[in-house]
Amino acid sequence: MSETKTVWHPFPEVPLPETEFAKLYLVTAVAEYGEPYVRTAFGWQNFDMYKGEFTVIAWAELPEPYKPTP
Repeated sequence: MSETKTVWHPFPEVPLPETEFAKLYLVTAVAEYGEPYVRTAFGWQNFDMYKGEFTVIAWAELPEPYKPTP
């Protein structure tokens, strides 16, 4: 079995890459009273749009989606 290695970048220590528009990332998030979990979130310079929901503590580029062979 092959594995895809996710490279996590601590946030905000490692800022998001500069992009013209928001981009979808894989993030490790923490809710106010909970354990860290993984989800997707849009980010552009930061993840401020999610302030009331969760705090992002790390981000990673999304892996390539599965493409079945014909």
